[in-house]
Amino acid sequence: MNYSAILTCFSLLTLNSCKKEDKRNFENSISYWHQKEINVPDSIIIYHNNKKINVKTVKFFNRKSKLVSFIDNDCSNCTFSQLLFWKEFYNQYKNKDNFELILIYNGLNDYFCNVIYQESDVQLPIILDESGYFIKNNSIFERQLYRTVLLDSENKILLIGDFRGNRKLENLYLEEIDKTKP
Repeated sequence: MNYSAILTCFSLLTLNSCKKEDKRNFENSISYWHQKEINVPDSIIIYHNNKKINVKTVKFFNRKSKLVSFIDNDCSNCTFSQLLFWKEFYNQYKNKDNFELILIYNGLNDYFCNVIYQESDVQLPIILDESGYFIKNNSIFERQLYRTVLLDSENKILLIGDFRGNRKLENLYLEEIDKTKP
């Protein structure tokens, strides 16, 4: 994907910004993060199908492309809503065998696993980052706007931006996923 397409992608996210300086800072930030590698700390636990799994045993980090999204823990309703969005997205595109959807949750794991995850009936792998190591190692996820990224086979960032509610950006993600072969 060429650099101008990436900047176009992120410009879609900033259409509401009135200040040229904000846009320039945003573009500089995007330039900085493009092709940076996301690090997965050894201490991360994956919660999937009601089981906790050590990250080293999980094969989905070896896919050609990975769509990674950070799930807010600010409120239960927001977390639940985000899980339902990703469940619907995944169900729509799960037949694409060239990518994996990986969700990251930073919060109280017991409440999340026993209540929110169960009630949402999401059957997706979720990184449980109770100690915040994933965020500390990947500060890109600290900014709300950057909490969804598309990674290549080497875990390097291809696209940045939360596309919930932005069909054009979602299509850009899907186009990039389609370019990869299983």
